[in-house]
Amino acid sequence: MTAPVADAHAMEQQLHAAITAAAARLPRFFPLDAFVASNPLQGFEHLDFDAAIASAQRLSGGRGHLPLDTYRERLARGQLDRARLRAAIATASSTPALVIDGNRHTLPDYLFARVERAPHALVPAPALLAAATAACERAGLGSDEGAAGWPVEHTTLLAWLDARLDAGLCARRDALVGAFVPACLLGDDGGLCMPGAREGLYAAFRHHMANEPLLADAASALDLPRAALLPDAAETAVLGALGTLGLAPERREDYLCQQLFALKGWAAFVSWYAASPRAAAHPATLLDLLAVLLVTERLLWIDLALAHDLPCEVHGLAAHLPHAATHEPPPAASAIAAFAAFHGIAPAALERATTEEMATLAKTLCAQDDGWLALRCLEAEELAYRDALVGQLAARAPATQTSSARPRAQLALCIDVRSEPLRRALEAQGGYETFGYAGFFGVAVSYARLDGSVSTHCPVLLAPAHGAHEQVAPALPARARHRLSARARLAGLLPALRRALKRHPLATFGVVDGFGLLSVWPLLRDAVRPPAPQPRVPHLHVPALGGKAPDVMPALDDDEQLAVARSFFETTGLSAPFARLIVLCGHAASTTNNAYAAALDCGACGGHEGGTNARLLARILERPGVRRRLAAHGIELPDDTRVVAALHDTTTDHVTVFDDNLPASHARDAAALRRALEAAGQANRARRAPRLGTTPAALAWRAADGAETRPEWGLAGNAAFVCAPRSTTLGCDLDGRTFLHSYDWTRDADGQVLSAIMSAPLIVAQWINAQYYFSSVDNATWGSGSKVTQNIIGGCAVIQGEGGDLRLGLPEQSVRADDGRLYHQPLRLLSVIEAPVARIDAVLDANADLRALFDHRWLRLVALDRERNAWFAYLPGGRWEAIPAPVPATHPNLEGAA
Repeated sequence: MTAPVADAHAMEQQLHAAITAAAARLPRFFPLDAFVASNPLQGFEHLDFDAAIASAQRLSGGRGHLPLDTYRERLARGQLDRARLRAAIATASSTPALVIDGNRHTLPDYLFARVERAPHALVPAPALLAAATAACERAGLGSDEGAAGWPVEHTTLLAWLDARLDAGLCARRDALVGAFVPACLLGDDGGLCMPGAREGLYAAFRHHMANEPLLADAASALDLPRAALLPDAAETAVLGALGTLGLAPERREDYLCQQLFALKGWAAFVSWYAASPRAAAHPATLLDLLAVLLVTERLLWIDLALAHDLPCEVHGLAAHLPHAATHEPPPAASAIAAFAAFHGIAPAALERATTEEMATLAKTLCAQDDGWLALRCLEAEELAYRDALVGQLAARAPATQTSSARPRAQLALCIDVRSEPLRRALEAQGGYETFGYAGFFGVAVSYARLDGSVSTHCPVLLAPAHGAHEQVAPALPARARHRLSARARLAGLLPALRRALKRHPLATFGVVDGFGLLSVWPLLRDAVRPPAPQPRVPHLHVPALGGKAPDVMPALDDDEQLAVARSFFETTGLSAPFARLIVLCGHAASTTNNAYAAALDCGACGGHEGGTNARLLARILERPGVRRRLAAHGIELPDDTRVVAALHDTTTDHVTVFDDNLPASHARDAAALRRALEAAGQANRARRAPRLGTTPAALAWRAADGAETRPEWGLAGNAAFVCAPRSTTLGCDLDGRTFLHSYDWTRDADGQVLSAIMSAPLIVAQWINAQYYFSSVDNATWGSGSKVTQNIIGGCAVIQGEGGDLRLGLPEQSVRADDGRLYHQPLRLLSVIEAPVARIDAVLDANADLRALFDHRWLRLVALDRERNAWFAYLPGGRWEAIPAPVPATHPNLEGAA
């Protein structure tokens, strides 16, 4: 922030700049029907991972790592490697030794002991603690906690007052704002809206507070008109509140960020909402929300002051509050005494220590706290996983030649971790080749269905510039086409009508009675005998490549279709000899009564299934004109090669092949493929079922069970992204933890393919990994809690219980077993790329944001350089370190996650 200015317009500009900067740190909100995994700390990725964790923790109070006690238990059970933990601590320690009374004492050994031993085992004797406290006081390191005023840099005023008086002010604010915002922005489904909502969120808040006793009491106590506490304009309200708080201009941005993070879910929602079509009718901005929060804060602190007969101004209130009573020694003294106890240092040595020695001790030991140690434990686990995975891959001899035999079929599947075990099971039957490709299959479109719904089928990193639509197969008789079209429109109309009637205030009771009675029989029937799930076959109608009125997006023209087709072959490396069947297999998840259904669908497709994209690319590759132009570029598909789409249901492990236009000559090929896919599905069900505590046969029933909170584990366990030819990983049991993207660096002379993979699929994988990571380490802050106590509001988001903040992350059931055991092992994503180091460097040099993710340790990177026949690990700052000859090993599986 810049220096204070007197000009009102300049102050408003300064305010908006501060809000923009604060908003950039917020997590992202995605509606439930288009749930996209994302890093909740994406706004902190410009910082080193450790610093980002600390900054986010200061704002939100949430952890960015597992509790140290969890790692202590893992160390005791042998799941955390002792040697790797010692190495991680020694590498990250600021100094190998600390000096007391002129004598050097090792630091890493003490830090390791703090992980290894229970906290009570390192409690110093009273005499040692007293000596450390006295030494800290002599060095001017005594804590003034309890006597200090409001530490504005660390907490909001309400949170500080709560800590002093246990007044419950934050809970009152959360209840008030958490009830008002959804009522204003999500309460218009029935045709009624909150007074003032059409003028904006803050205008509605002014109407809402007009007769609120909080406002009347505060105005009376301060002898001010109500308009002074609740101004007409949001800018005036925010600037006035900041002025009342006495914040210096350079502190305002951080304080606004603290306010937004106090209700980060609703703040993220408003940020998304402001750019959505909904905002046209009921405007809302983060400025409005901040005005609501700051006005509410001021009214609540005034109410507290009146209740305790204290001054109503901030500084007077803070000065008259009783000091926080504490009988604990200063943190620095406790840390120094524990260090001295570990090394057997006598109290007299602390008494003789110099001021400089004590200052260094305090600074070092307080910085390397339990959170710091937990992050070193994380690094040790990541190193163990890296070495095991690299060892497993290194055990495979590189392929020396390509077989000339024609495969039985070639299948391209999404890079999703759930595809890896299915690919392995299919390949084990012999004659099948599989490839990994981003799940939107290079076709970024806005897709219109027959029922009138429209969805975006591409990663959120991309904005579709083209449209496609569903159509009834032209080969059907006209009457049949009309009947199917009418049925599709009705299928989309009835649910929308029922939702509208249920929410309309004039129809509520009648609809509840009517639909409630009609729902009794299906509920009883399904409770006694759940219906057998049907194979997930969405959009059975034929996808058309052209746009559709009134869509404004044009269709992909011939050149764009050729580009999509070329990119598919060049990126995956799928090449001759081509099989008679090339299969593009998307994926989706069949679940019932599941608010997070989209989180189980294809994360690369904006929370939508990938079968639609696969069918569109299949139609492109079947076009004679596209094939002729591909041949001119050296990609010559035989006349008997047919391209079809398929869909892998990850909940049931059934694969449906869409053979819309497959000729009779390929019927035997298709039948053999279906048998092979069913056998692969059976093998995968046998692998998955024990992890869900059930039997393979029961997996299908879980998909149809409306009471099932965990139909599948989804992408839990994801840990690595491998970008390499399939020959590098073929036959390796990667335990369903690895995103597999096909890539052959020998066919990528200019590095453009590698750049595209690292700039898009790798980033999407990192988002998925980060969301699972943070939802695991602190689900209360970054996740969404238990599904059992969640409520859906507005059809697009969830809250816990009756109110409070909006929840943004994954539910407990996605990362933790019913017995409380953590199923997902939280590790930062490891990227393994088979390419010369120089080529990877060239990609990073051309993409500063991508390099920053590695330099700031949000991603790990390992290169398999075939030119030098060696493995290298990337180090922050652009350096590479040779990995010693890896020892082949089976890397940790999910059974050891917690």
